[in-house]
Amino acid sequence: MRWLIVIALLVASNVATFYVTKKNARPKRHSVESVLAEVRTATGIVMMGDSLVEDAKFPSALCGLQVVNAGIGGAKSSTLLAIADKMQAKPALIVVSVGVNDAEDGAFAAKYTLLLETLPRTRIAAVTLAQPGFENINQAIKIAANENGAHLIDLGSLKHFKTRDGIHPVYPSYAEWRERLLDGVRQALHCE
Repeated sequence: MRWLIVIALLVASNVATFYVTKKNARPKRHSVESVLAEVRTATGIVMMGDSLVEDAKFPSALCGLQVVNAGIGGAKSSTLLAIADKMQAKPALIVVSVGVNDAEDGAFAAKYTLLLETLPRTRIAAVTLAQPGFENINQAIKIAANENGAHLIDLGSLKHFKTRDGIHPVYPSYAEWRERLLDGVRQALHCE
């Protein structure tokens, strides 16, 4: 009889754990396919990037142009390369904010450069990382931006950038990150 009670408690515990985990799990909102469908014919501003971009609350329009959030949680430069290769339109501006998930990739510089070269021939803005400890990634972004004529939005200079896990910013830092990014977009489009 005790074994039945123990088994029933274990089953109930596992069911409750599954429910709580599933209920609190962060759903992945954007996939490569859904982003590709949005950006394939976009003519405004395309914000490509990782979870920071995906979770950002961008305005629906900036400088009179529609803003398309093409952020994908966990995205790497190779993820965005798959999208860039299929883009058919020439948006007014493509913003590329990626790199933190590429930190362990020794070929990041080559992949990032290929990404910038593969994007449609239009204005491109390359965004450096605000998180401390990614100087090598930021250097590769700066070099690729310079070599490809991309506008550089340098977020590496944000003061007191705080994160909850070393990557994702807490609110005051997130707001500052977003505003500095949008300032850089305005500068790239000359609509300050």
